[in-house]
Amino acid sequence: MNIIIVILISFMVSVLSSLITIKYVTETLAASWLHISIDSYRKAQEKYENLV
Repeated sequence: MNIIIVILISFMVSVLSSLITIKYVTETLAASWLHISIDSYRKAQEKYENLV
């Protein structure tokens, strides 16, 4: 019986850690993507202002 509990606990811990990792990775990716899009938007705006 104890073995089943240990297996369950370790499974829960691994699921939790993978969820946290996924959350961290998605937040980092979203932040970098947002940064890149803001940069490209600023560059496009500068080009537009230079044309006008």
